[in-house]
Amino acid sequence: MSTTRIGGNVVFDCDDCGDDFDTGESEFHDAIMEKKRAGWGSRKESDGSWSDLCEACLSSKGSK
Repeated sequence: MSTTRIGGNVVFDCDDCGDDFDTGESEFHDAIMEKKRAGWGSRKESDGSWSDLCEACLSSKGSK
């Protein structure tokens, strides 16, 4: 899972294609909700880690 902060906002990076999404939110829970509203999602990997996926990659890979 690639999550960073830019200017105080939570930003997610797609772990497949590298696109990023600035949620405009400073609180992590609010950022998760904004990520979902934007069509982004997460996938749990076989090693137990999580991957963030943009809408395009999510539709081609599936989600959790």
